[in-house]
Amino acid sequence: MLSSMPLSPLEHWDAVICTSLAVHKSVDQLLKAQAAFLKARLGARRMPIPQLPVIPLGVNCADFTFREGERQRARQMLGIDDDEIVLLYVGRLSFHAKAHHVPMLLAAEQASKGHKVVLVLAGWFSRDATEELYVRECAQFGPSLRRIFVDGRKAKDLKAAWAAADIFTSLADNFQETFGLTPVEAMASGLPVVVSDWNGYKETIRHGTDGFRVPTLTLPPGSAEFLVERADFGFDNYDTYTALTSQLIAVDIPAAATAYSTLFANPDLRRQMGAAGQKRARDHYDWSQIMKLYAQLWTELGARRRSKVEGTVPAGAIRPDRLNPFSMFNSYPTRTLDGACVFALGEGVDRKEVQRRLSAESIARAAQVVARPQVVDEIVGAFEKHGPSLSMSDLIRHMPNVPGESVERTVMVLTKCGILTLQSKPKATPSARKP
Repeated sequence: MLSSMPLSPLEHWDAVICTSLAVHKSVDQLLKAQAAFLKARLGARRMPIPQLPVIPLGVNCADFTFREGERQRARQMLGIDDDEIVLLYVGRLSFHAKAHHVPMLLAAEQASKGHKVVLVLAGWFSRDATEELYVRECAQFGPSLRRIFVDGRKAKDLKAAWAAADIFTSLADNFQETFGLTPVEAMASGLPVVVSDWNGYKETIRHGTDGFRVPTLTLPPGSAEFLVERADFGFDNYDTYTALTSQLIAVDIPAAATAYSTLFANPDLRRQMGAAGQKRARDHYDWSQIMKLYAQLWTELGARRRSKVEGTVPAGAIRPDRLNPFSMFNSYPTRTLDGACVFALGEGVDRKEVQRRLSAESIARAAQVVARPQVVDEIVGAFEKHGPSLSMSDLIRHMPNVPGESVERTVMVLTKCGILTLQSKPKATPSARKP
């Protein structure tokens, strides 16, 4: 475990390689917290912390270079017509541990008007029940999208999916996502990308150049501590813990729809962004480039060892092996919820639609733990009475009998599935909660 490293025989000439700046910040926070804990509890003075260089994952770009005619053959193999636009997702098909499919479906459905869009999901399911859930909810939330499931474990089928695609998308919304290699593979394939502004995606994808990064929102540091306690006491395993925290992370669905719509309508822009991304992948993420960074690191660590550089022990003391996820991963999202965030009911959302979305199996399981039905009713009622838009501070003020954090958690669940939409960029203000 990372938290045990200050107790391990490591020195300042050792290194733990982080694949993104966001991961670097999380690991650094964890190691410093453990060192501070040992100092406070045991009086420890010397706890060398390894270096935390940032070196991204790499790809063999040549594997994603398709010869003349491969695209047409791939589309024929998958049964895709020339006038259809292929929106491709590649990765594990896991709504609770990778990327929730509902925001993608809602956004793509909205953007597909006037276009023939084929959604290709290239990956695999952990069990049959999950596959059945995806089939149901694809029909429920993306009825206009033609859907093709491709087994991503079969090299031939996966290659065909890459070759046939027009646009790549991955709206990751999970703390366990650290780097995200598939957008880099998409760039190597010459595809424009639409991804969430989340963790490693922030660094690999240049917004407006290689594609579009869609804003994300989650709770402020220290929130939902009861989820940490549930896991700590063994009520939830890691899988459940991941599922519950992911319900409190939202992707901006209207912004995703705008990004999809822009690319659906503009093949020239797709080619332009695809070419820019392909050059970026070759210049920065091909293994031939990444290995140079490793060689440079080895040289630096060798020099550090020869000089026997001494370090210092960080200050501050909290229990480091159970950090609050919304504190530890607060560098992942575009921003965190605060009192200045302004929300409105999503387009076409009424009470019947609220119940329809919250009753979806992939949403209801976790929503029942992190959001209470009566709070949902009060929030919707507040928008009906005081709307059409409300700031987070005003919403809490209109609900004096509900704890502020409960309102915040419920707002995140409702934003997660598009019942609420974020209307404006929040200003830097204190937390929206009541003291």
